[in-house]
Amino acid sequence: MALKRLETHHLIAIHYLAQPRRGGKTMEEIGAAAGVSRQSIYDWLKEPLFERELKRQITRNTLDKLPEVADSMADAAIQDRNAAAAKLLLQMNKMLTDKVDVVRTDATGLDREELDRRIAEFKARRDGGNTDV
Repeated sequence: MALKRLETHHLIAIHYLAQPRRGGKTMEEIGAAAGVSRQSIYDWLKEPLFERELKRQITRNTLDKLPEVADSMADAAIQDRNAAAAKLLLQMNKMLTDKVDVVRTDATGLDREELDRRIAEFKARRDGGNTDV
């Protein structure tokens, strides 16, 4: 039976599961705090709604640590000459992307019509004034 909505016992479990090392609790202890069995917790982890909210809570728990992570990445990039850390730091700051823009131009900066006109003029001069191309 799929979860339709999250209730208090789900949120209690999510609170502990979203913490590093589950807040120091075993799955049995989390189940007891939520008033359910350990197996219920494992079953909930398979539910898309529960899984989504657990991921959201993990994100909320870690957002305030992002500046420290970025600072550590900068240190690793510089001190350890860590190219992967440097690349990720640049990507985070939108200074490096995997996107490649290709702009096609010719050496003179002329468009196709202008090139065709110049070729016709050259041929006309070469052929002694005949402008038929």
